[in-house]
Amino acid sequence: MDMCMKGRHVTGGTRCGLAGRWPRGSSHHNAKATPEIVQSIRQDRSAGMSFGNLALKYRMSLSGVRKIALGLTWKLEEKEVEGS
Repeated sequence: MDMCMKGRHVTGGTRCGLAGRWPRGSSHHNAKATPEIVQSIRQDRSAGMSFGNLALKYRMSLSGVRKIALGLTWKLEEKEVEGS
């Protein structure tokens, strides 16, 4: 059983013990984007749309659309977009 050694908690199955097993992408309960939206954001940005206008269009935070457009989050693979 994995144990977190940071001192805040020491039981197995805690956040530290589950590293890498959290839901990611559109399967996360707080996700505001899907692979299709991510692709649209990147296309709109490459066409010259500002981060502010992207945020308004997709009803997301400025920092959120910026991170998606720059590829800092939502590192999509081709099959994720095609298969959806």
